[in-house]
Amino acid sequence: MQDVYDRITSGNLSDCVQLTPQQFLRFKMAGRQHGQGTAKTYNDVVADPLTGTKPTSITIQRVARQGASIPLGKWDVARYGDLTGRAGPWGPGSQTNRDHLLAHSSNLIRWKAGDDDYGATSASELKREGLAVVVSGIHHREGSATYGGRAQHVNAAHAMNPQVGVKDEIDTMLGWKAQKTVTLGSKAYTKSGKATLRIEMVGAYFYLYKRLVVQEIIKGDESMDIMLLDYLRSAVGWDDGKWRIDPAVAGKSLHSGTPIISGVPDATGGSKTTRWTVP
Repeated sequence: MQDVYDRITSGNLSDCVQLTPQQFLRFKMAGRQHGQGTAKTYNDVVADPLTGTKPTSITIQRVARQGASIPLGKWDVARYGDLTGRAGPWGPGSQTNRDHLLAHSSNLIRWKAGDDDYGATSASELKREGLAVVVSGIHHREGSATYGGRAQHVNAAHAMNPQVGVKDEIDTMLGWKAQKTVTLGSKAYTKSGKATLRIEMVGAYFYLYKRLVVQEIIKGDESMDIMLLDYLRSAVGWDDGKWRIDPAVAGKSLHSGTPIISGVPDATGGSKTTRWTVP
């Protein structure tokens, strides 16, 4: 992100993405299931790179959501094996999917060629250890470039160049959500006539990108940084103010010392709550 920071501090406002305190919290907490032992106040470490001033205090302490009995949240990120066997946010079975990134088929090609990204000793262990993100079944089936071995040449190309593969797979998934209508082959799939890219989803892919860099499967890359910032900017522009992560577990306080007690769940179909309003 250093190149992005340099451009911002040089006065290129087009590279900035402005978020409200609530939007920032939704972005920052997305995808993460591990808790925080102590609260973290972000104005202790973050200042506006253009003015040097510190923003409104944002103090958060994320609640842990790990364990087989704890339901998944939208776009949670973890080892594939830690995401299975748990209730999904979009419903059971095919309604909620766990999407490997890179695709498991690409990871498998690399593993067979001797690239030991995850230290797996078998194909089944590789599948469990691979990093994945929780997505809706329809998004996975319709929006993924690699779903079900859709294009073997894509899987092989991504296996040979994970840097390009990760970017392509993220771009494809976020791009699908950013469109009102997408055409796959001869089929046009209309998503209620509106883009459905969310701040939390972009935040989760930022976090997944970070995890892949830490795992040393890919490296930090300026073009990836810019692409994700562009998607975040779009998500902020379309934001309806609804939380797609449960505010009761995202953080124990929001800003200026105001505690989050709970959000007001919006009815989203059946017994599933996947959207909240925070006053």
